[in-house]
Amino acid sequence: MNTIDWDMRRRYSGKAEGDNFLANPGIIKVTKLLPSLNIVYKYRDDESKSINVRANYSRTTAYPSIREITENNILDFELRSTVFGNSTLKPADVDNFDLRWEGYFKNASSISVSAFYKKFKNHIELLNFNDANTWTNVDDSYVVGLEVEGVKKLTKNLEIRANVAVIESETNVILKSRKDVDGVIVLTPYDTLVRSMYGQAPFIVNAIINYNFEKSRVNVAVSYNIQGKRLVIAATENVPDVYEMPRNVIDFKISKQLGKHFTTSLTVRDILNQPVQRRFETETDEKLDYDSYRWGTSINLGLTYKL
Repeated sequence: MNTIDWDMRRRYSGKAEGDNFLANPGIIKVTKLLPSLNIVYKYRDDESKSINVRANYSRTTAYPSIREITENNILDFELRSTVFGNSTLKPADVDNFDLRWEGYFKNASSISVSAFYKKFKNHIELLNFNDANTWTNVDDSYVVGLEVEGVKKLTKNLEIRANVAVIESETNVILKSRKDVDGVIVLTPYDTLVRSMYGQAPFIVNAIINYNFEKSRVNVAVSYNIQGKRLVIAATENVPDVYEMPRNVIDFKISKQLGKHFTTSLTVRDILNQPVQRRFETETDEKLDYDSYRWGTSINLGLTYKL
């Protein structure tokens, strides 16, 4: 007897009479060749500075998570809708191309400029279908961008680190209807969308200022982060996409070394506690709020022991 026939945990009553959600098992059996090539050219290498140019190609694979490939229905409180897995998901293959110029200087400062391009096949995205969400493979996606990263030693004990990335992404989403036909999930294409990649921000800024009090063995760090608006709920039928708006995040950490093995720390995360604002993206560019909430400011005390 087919296990689906007797295992009632695999079935979920849908909204319409006779409409059953069938929970098929997700199975992935693949063998992949993942090549990698890295070339480094030392433009200059002496006591005052070292300058390199790197070129890199690699192929990587991202496998679906247990939640993504398991066909369970879960009420997601953040999305405010039902989320169910997709047993037909395939691993996502990524071709990575990177070109990087980097300079290292005598005073422990450094700077690098990187251009990157990533080509995705079977990229996994979360799509909305009739007030429910599920994951699906996207045939064709890419990310291209430029990143500048640097470390500057302002004094012996004061250091600043920062990186800025500007990113462009595009996804060609083939919309597919989903139907259970005699225990088999059948996906039928009916439309194509072209938009930015799910979850990908158009820019990212990170910075951290670090000061080390050598005599008292105390270290103080303040960090800052902001990301551009990113797609968080991808709609498919008569509903606009939902984007998360940028917000400023500042964290603070102070730590003190106690003896040879112990370190105590105080960390304050998200000091500003700015709201997470999610908005519909309409054709008329009208600002319609989806929701707004705050994560809150957290304070953590820590004690670490190192051998």
